Amino acid sequence: MRWMVIPFLLIMAHPCWAGEVDLPPQGEGPIAFEVDVHSFRWRGGEGFEEVTLRFPVAQFAFEQKKDQIFLARYRPSLRVLDDSGKVVQQVEAESQMTAESLEATTDPNRMFLDMVQVRLPAGTYRGELTLSDLATGRSGVAVFEIVSPEYKSNTLGMSDLYTAVGFNPAKAHEHLEIFRKDGRIVVPNPSRRYDVYSPLFFYFEVYDLGFQAYDLHMAVLDRYGHVVRDDLRSFTGVRGDVHFAEGIPLDGLLPGIYRLQVTVKTTEETIQRVRKFQIQGDAPVPADAFDEERMATARMLLAQYGGEEKAAFYDRLDRVEKARFLYGYWLGENPIVASGYYGPRLGYGWLDVTPALLKGIGLEGNLRKRFDNGYVAQLVDPDTTQADQARAVMETILKKEPDDLLAKSGIGYAYFAGGSLPYGERLFNDVHRQGGVLPEVYLGMGLAHLGRKDWKEAQTAFEQALALRPNWKPAKMQVHVAQFLADGKIGSLDSLLVLSPRHREWWYAKGRFLEQRGDWDGAAAAYRRQALINPMHERARFDLARVRFRQGQFADAAVAWQYLFDTQPALHQASLDPLLSTYLKTGETGAAQKVISLYLRTVDDQTRALLEDIRLIASAEELAAYEGLPEEDRPAFVRGFWQKRDPTPVTPGNERLVEHYRRVLHAMTHFSSGQQPWDKRGEVYVRYGPPAHVSKSDDIRYETDADVAKVKDRLLMGIPFEGRKEIVARMGRLRTSTRDVHYQGEDAGDVVVSDFESIDYELNPNRTFFGGGESRNDGKYYNDIQDSHRDRGVGTDNIRGFPLFPIDGGTRWEYWIYTDIAGGIEIVFTALDAQGVYGFPDMPQGRVLAQYNQGLWISKRPDRVVSAAIGQQSEIYRPRTNDLNFHFGVADFSGDGTRSRLEIYYGVPLAALVDRARLEGQVSRGIALFDSLWTPVFRKTALLPFSVSDAESVLGGTLLIDELALNLPPGKYHLGVEVHDQERNTMGAYTREIEVEPYVGSGLMMSDVEMAGSVVEDPKVKTKGGRKVVPMPSKTYHPGQPVSIYYEVYGLAKDEFGQTHYEMDYQITAKKGKPIAVTILRAIGELLGIEEKKVVTISYQQHGTQETEHNYLEIDVTGSESGQYALEVMVRDLIGGASVNKDVVFGIGK
Repeated sequence: MRWMVIPFLLIMAHPCWAGEVDLPPQGEGPIAFEVDVHSFRWRGGEGFEEVTLRFPVAQFAFEQKKDQIFLARYRPSLRVLDDSGKVVQQVEAESQMTAESLEATTDPNRMFLDMVQVRLPAGTYRGELTLSDLATGRSGVAVFEIVSPEYKSNTLGMSDLYTAVGFNPAKAHEHLEIFRKDGRIVVPNPSRRYDVYSPLFFYFEVYDLGFQAYDLHMAVLDRYGHVVRDDLRSFTGVRGDVHFAEGIPLDGLLPGIYRLQVTVKTTEETIQRVRKFQIQGDAPVPADAFDEERMATARMLLAQYGGEEKAAFYDRLDRVEKARFLYGYWLGENPIVASGYYGPRLGYGWLDVTPALLKGIGLEGNLRKRFDNGYVAQLVDPDTTQADQARAVMETILKKEPDDLLAKSGIGYAYFAGGSLPYGERLFNDVHRQGGVLPEVYLGMGLAHLGRKDWKEAQTAFEQALALRPNWKPAKMQVHVAQFLADGKIGSLDSLLVLSPRHREWWYAKGRFLEQRGDWDGAAAAYRRQALINPMHERARFDLARVRFRQGQFADAAVAWQYLFDTQPALHQASLDPLLSTYLKTGETGAAQKVISLYLRTVDDQTRALLEDIRLIASAEELAAYEGLPEEDRPAFVRGFWQKRDPTPVTPGNERLVEHYRRVLHAMTHFSSGQQPWDKRGEVYVRYGPPAHVSKSDDIRYETDADVAKVKDRLLMGIPFEGRKEIVARMGRLRTSTRDVHYQGEDAGDVVVSDFESIDYELNPNRTFFGGGESRNDGKYYNDIQDSHRDRGVGTDNIRGFPLFPIDGGTRWEYWIYTDIAGGIEIVFTALDAQGVYGFPDMPQGRVLAQYNQGLWISKRPDRVVSAAIGQQSEIYRPRTNDLNFHFGVADFSGDGTRSRLEIYYGVPLAALVDRARLEGQVSRGIALFDSLWTPVFRKTALLPFSVSDAESVLGGTLLIDELALNLPPGKYHLGVEVHDQERNTMGAYTREIEVEPYVGSGLMMSDVEMAGSVVEDPKVKTKGGRKVVPMPSKTYHPGQPVSIYYEVYGLAKDEFGQTHYEMDYQITAKKGKPIAVTILRAIGELLGIEEKKVVTISYQQHGTQETEHNYLEIDVTGSESGQYALEVMVRDLIGGASVNKDVVFGIGK
């Protein structure tokens, strides 16, 4: 089915706002529709109203067209009247919608969306919207209020709350683009009516925050003002305007009218927006058990915890409203009371057993086993204060009604929610022994068995609960939870989610389960579903971005992490590292640096100084130079320090600087447990970035990558047998003694095990073959001892997954392998304390074998490995793949006045740009020039088009040529060049230090020698003596292709007749192999001769009268071997006697 709408209406007027908060009106008349109005700020600080409408398509008359498309025409007409009844704006336009089948035109469930935008002066207005079917003349009318306050500049502002059915629908039709806001399609819900299983989605904008800290409070309030959903975020201040696309789950709430309330508060200002919405459904009737006595008890609790005013209000309500009031109050005051007692008592719902509750009752280790450590660490810890209050409430209930089994069960659940398994277990057992037969009691007993890891007893208890209350969802869910904890199979988790497909937590758990097992698609689907069901689950969105990154969907990952960075303070820091990585991956360095600049505004001076400290990666020479500078000169040094490391100097931003910030932030986040700002791992990470391989004592990973394995094997080969033996022996001991093995008995058949040595410490079973006895206890090392069972299991020839340095088995360790640092190194770290501070391991001590190997381990100490690596390579940056290789060259000539002309040549291989599907296109080529101190001098990008008739006929060496000339003061510069194929997202970049020579003053001078593809006369050319010189940036020629050069001579002396006279020698030397074969094709001057020896010399002389001589030479090198050749050009002034020479290297391809 395909629906279309012609472009929406737009009327320009004056500043405005819409402030209506009641439920919006419905269109009345033959044409029914829903309408809502929202106010947003227009560009430049003014505002506009957005009127959205939604209507069923079945009420319109469709006409079939020749192309089998059905079309209906309609007209929305908006009149805006002021308080005197005067029409101040009137907007109407004909629109149309289409369908591809007759059935679609009569589908009563198909809805169509449209909008009208209008700008108004500040004030209160009456809006009248008429929607007409142009085929039948039928219409409907809706009347509503528009309140349009003005926006004040530099004052906190906020849009209306734009209620929606969702964001970015799958396969969204192009007509929905009119609802795009801040990069996302916000599908409006003009009726503001929601199903209880559909989250409340909404969008709003906050303006002119500046960079001040602020609090954002989003809440859902019931009709009595109870906060039944709550989300409070505190921001340190990120940027001036922030756009929020949020959602709140509505499950567990009763049908009825609610208020969405959003408050933004800074130190100086507060602003609030409110919108009513409705959860559809029939008003629930409380269970019969909610009798007069229990209503009185509830009233007493309200007075005790909420105050007499609330209790008095409660008194005025009927029984049904009393139940609603009571449930809403406890949802806001204490959710354990609401879900553990009043929900079941009133018939509104039951306690939900979440993964966080399972963690609280002692299943943390099991959850780690089934999922992962990170997942369990994110689970909310028990709220003991809330649990204590819940128990107190239900104990009060029991004083009024001692036999209330539900209240007793509620106390047990409160114990579990507070993390007290033993107390909850005892309570449920006592209630059961006293004859308590209630499904909630058996459910509690089952949870206690879960906490004790007794899966079978737990399932039995849950089945007993189901026997009392068949198909009771809480018990059926726990049956599957117990099965999953017992077997760890995805099927058990799937069965749980089939039973509760809209659960707010378990889809995320499934995503973690699948991600840990490498099922990216399955994990992404689970995270996506969790985020849709529970939009407040920001971790699901974070992890979905991570999976998308792994799947190569970098743009989607960047959007998600950027939003979390902007709008989720709890994930602000966590999102920063992957967000920067993603921007670097996609080449959006400018966006990355913008994020960093915003982040730097929010950190303290100490953190900012750490982020900007170049000493963390500087070489010894750079560090000495920096510290030797006065304070006022250091900023210029730092600028140059980073600029010369920029791998793409033409593009906005500096990738190396962004990567440095990312590494520092990563180290601060991941390697700072127990030591600030980080431990030794952080120091290494900031210099060298992520290693190619990581293995840890609690997460052993074997070297499988070929480059990593090569480094590991090379390092292992450098360790003699006795060293390897000590590594293997120590890794097997869980509790390690510092003493040596001693033997007892005639043949040393017994072993003295001391210092809590692991039981697996034993002798080689073949030891008696070599002899033994007491004589072996002499403090010397004997090589016939194997110190551990693991010796035979691991072996000394192939140690994988373990460090190549002796670490005792009871010590936590991790090692990193870098394949591109100092030829390939392994760095070993060990935990220094219980807080997880990692440093370099100490030398092995105590044993004779350790003493025997002492010299070996001194040379291989990890701290020495790192020091040696820093001496060779102080830091490294691994840029994103620059897979568009190209050639570039430079040559300088005399320029205007005292300046020189620098020519930069580009040569992009056409074969890398074209294929059968792409015969034409364009690439972006850029240049960035810096002076010797890395101060920017010139930066420019331009498009370079290309076109071929047949991609297959393009030879490998065919180049797309371009040239750029600059007039510059002579001196030393740093030149950066780039070529970017944006269509294919490939790029190449190079940086080179160059020196532009001066060509002023008297005396003989010569320009650089330009290698050329051709040199021809062209009257249109104003430089180079009227010759068009096509550069050859690759300086490589096909066999049989003529080799051409061009150069200029300045400052020749003149005789008394004003003429110059000079000689030119061209010497060509083969770098390797036979001399070049040369035939002269064209040249300037009179040929004096050719000398063909090992060095081929071609001599010319020339008479002239010009200040500048423009010379060229073209030779045929057919028959020459492929390879590199050096060409030297020497010019001798036969009048002045001076001489000058320049040289260049060119190649002949195969």
